[in-house]
Amino acid sequence: MLTAEQMDTYRSHGWLIIPDFFSPDLEQIVADLLQIFPAPHDYWADPSRYPELQGGQFDSVRTIPTGVPLLDGLPFDHRVRDIAVQVTESNDLRLMRGGYQSKFTAAADFEQILHLDYTNHTLVVLPDEERSAMVGFFAYFTDVTTDTGPTMAVSRTHCGQLRITDTHLERDRWPQIYEHEEPLLCKAGSLLVYDYRTLHRGSALHGQSANRLTLSFAYGVAAPWHGFYSWPNRADEPAVRQLIAALTPDERVLLGFPAVGNPYWTPATIEAVGRRYPGFDGTPYRQALGAS
Repeated sequence: MLTAEQMDTYRSHGWLIIPDFFSPDLEQIVADLLQIFPAPHDYWADPSRYPELQGGQFDSVRTIPTGVPLLDGLPFDHRVRDIAVQVTESNDLRLMRGGYQSKFTAAADFEQILHLDYTNHTLVVLPDEERSAMVGFFAYFTDVTTDTGPTMAVSRTHCGQLRITDTHLERDRWPQIYEHEEPLLCKAGSLLVYDYRTLHRGSALHGQSANRLTLSFAYGVAAPWHGFYSWPNRADEPAVRQLIAALTPDERVLLGFPAVGNPYWTPATIEAVGRRYPGFDGTPYRQALGAS
């Protein structure tokens, strides 16, 4: 949970950096990331061996599930969910998206314009209220310096003249806003929490042989007008079946599963879902039937 001071920072500026959030597991996380990305020394020995990480700025994104249990579990961390519940003031949340990225200097044009992320997930606009309808997270597994493509952000205190529909700001049209952007620098293991109404952008890596490892994901309040990551169209992938079987019932709800006690669950559906996802433990769902 965020402290009162942290909540004030988040509400006032639109973002908050929490140092050392993932630091206790950082060494293992980085080691596991080597299962899906090359080590920097391998990449820089011959970048031409890794064309899949070059070209478009999102070509180096690997969406969850990756098939690596520790990595696939990080977006479901109960501490993250507690923060999402706190800032949205809702217990009915969905995991909207999630993916790891390994950026290397000059592998792509990582320079973006200032933008709002909410347009990726709804056809309407976010309401103007204190609580967050959508909240994003960046977990940083390498130090974020001015040379490693820091996330740039603009505090809400400088955005009073903007409207919620000012979603993508060209630099030449909004120079007064760009004057207020700042790099969000932090140490490896830090977590960035940001409201989806916060202007931010990715920036280029300038350091020679620089590498930046991140996990980006988001939570949103469950609503018919919110669009979430489409899990069903990947449900037959082994990594997805493995993930669903490994999650707790509360974690599965974040993917759109009916909660324990929902009328959907009957002896027949529990048995069938268990056959669809080998390793799925139907005990909590069966116990709820017996208690009703």
